[in-house]
Amino acid sequence: MENIITKDTVLNKNNYYEAGIAQRFNFPALTEEIATDCCIVGGGLAGISAAIELKLKGYSVTLLEANRIGFGASGRNGGQIIVGYSKDDDMIKKFSLSEAKAFWDISLAGVELINKRIENYGLECDYEKGYLFVANGPKKANELIKMMQQREQYYGYNHQELITKTELKNYIGSDSYENGVYDKLSGHFNPLKYLLGLTSVAKSMGVKIFENSPVITYKDEGNLIFKTVNGQCKSKFGLIAGNVYSNGYGEILPKKIARNILPVGTYITVTEPLDERLAKKLIPKRSAICNTNFQLDYFRLTPDNRLLFGGDVAIGSTVPRNYLDRVRRRMAAVFPELKESKIEYIWGGHVDVTMNQYPDFGKLSKNLYYLQGFSGHGVALAGIAGKLIADSISGDAEKFDKFKQIKHMPFYGGQYLQMPMLLAGLWYNKLKELF
Repeated sequence: MENIITKDTVLNKNNYYEAGIAQRFNFPALTEEIATDCCIVGGGLAGISAAIELKLKGYSVTLLEANRIGFGASGRNGGQIIVGYSKDDDMIKKFSLSEAKAFWDISLAGVELINKRIENYGLECDYEKGYLFVANGPKKANELIKMMQQREQYYGYNHQELITKTELKNYIGSDSYENGVYDKLSGHFNPLKYLLGLTSVAKSMGVKIFENSPVITYKDEGNLIFKTVNGQCKSKFGLIAGNVYSNGYGEILPKKIARNILPVGTYITVTEPLDERLAKKLIPKRSAICNTNFQLDYFRLTPDNRLLFGGDVAIGSTVPRNYLDRVRRRMAAVFPELKESKIEYIWGGHVDVTMNQYPDFGKLSKNLYYLQGFSGHGVALAGIAGKLIADSISGDAEKFDKFKQIKHMPFYGGQYLQMPMLLAGLWYNKLKELF
C-alpha cells in the first residue's frame, strides 16, 4: 500500500470518484480573444452553478478552468450534503434572530436546490437522503441535543429527530456513541458525478467552457478583461470562484482578500467492497454519518458497499506517510470489524477555511464578485452561492448582500506562520474535547 501515498494522490490519481467515471469532458483551452456577458473563473460547484443560473436569466456565459472541471474540492470532497454552517452555534450570538434565520434559510435553500436539480435534470449521482450526527461521550451528547433544540427553536427546522443510545443500533453498528440526531433532509452523493452532470447541463445551455486555461491576470476598466496564457475574455461581469486555487497562476484576488482563507489538507479513504450483510450491519439506513468533534470523522457506504471514511486533517499538500496507520486506527475505533479490511483508495486535497468558519462572499468592484471560504460546507453552499451571484447580477442583491455583515480576519504571515497557527489551533481544540 505504500505506493499509493504519494504527492500524486492530491492530484486525483487515486480518487474513487475518478475511477468510476467512464468518460470525461475534454473542453479546449482558450486560445483567442472572446467577449461575453459574464466570465467565471473556476470550474467547481460554485462556478458551474453560477453559469447555469446566469444562462437561465438570459446572459451569455464563459467559464475558464485552470485544470479540468472538478479538479479542486468539488471533485474530491466527502459528498456530504449538509444544511447549516460550520459555526451554527455562534450565529445567534453574532446576529439578530431574524438575520441568523435568514442565513440558515439560505443554507436550507442550498440543499433544496440540489434536490431540485437532481430531479429536474435527471442527474445520476448516487444520491441518498439521510444524515446522522453522532456524539462521543456525555458532554458531546448534551451539545448535540442543544444543537437540535436550537435548530427547532430558532429556525423552525423540523427534519430531525433525536436518536437515543439504545436506538442507535438501528442506524449504526457501533458502540462508540452516546446518542445521535438524524436529519432526514440532508444526505450524500457522488460529488464528481453531480458536478459533471451539471457541467453537461451548462454545456447544453450554451455555456462556453474552457479547460487548461488558467487566468494569470485581469484588468478592470469598466469592462473586465481576463487574460490566460494564450487568450483573453472580455466581459461585463465576472466571478472568481477558484477558492484556494484562485491565485495559483497569478494574483487574481488581492492579498487582503486571499488572506481571508487558509488551505487545509484533508484526506479520504475507501475500503474494498464489503460483504452485503456486513455493510447492512454497519450502516443499516445507508445514511451519511459524522461525529461532532472538532477534528471530526465522517463516513458512509458507497453504492458498491465500500466504506468511505474521511475527516482527518494535516499540514501540507501531500498525504502524510503515516496517514494509512492513522486512518486504520480511527476507522477500527468505530468499526472493529474493519480492522483488517483492505483500503483501496486514498486521496486528498485542500479545503478553504476562514478564521471564523463562515463563508467569505463579496465584490472586488461593482461588477466583479468572488466566492471562497466554505469551511467544510461547500457541497450545499457553493451551489446556492452561484445562484445568489446570478440574482445579484440581474438586480436582486438582497440575499448576497447579507454576507457583507460577516467580518473576516485575515491569516497573516505566509506558510511559515500560518501552519504553526493551524497546528496550535488543532491541538487546542483537541485538548478542549478531553475535558
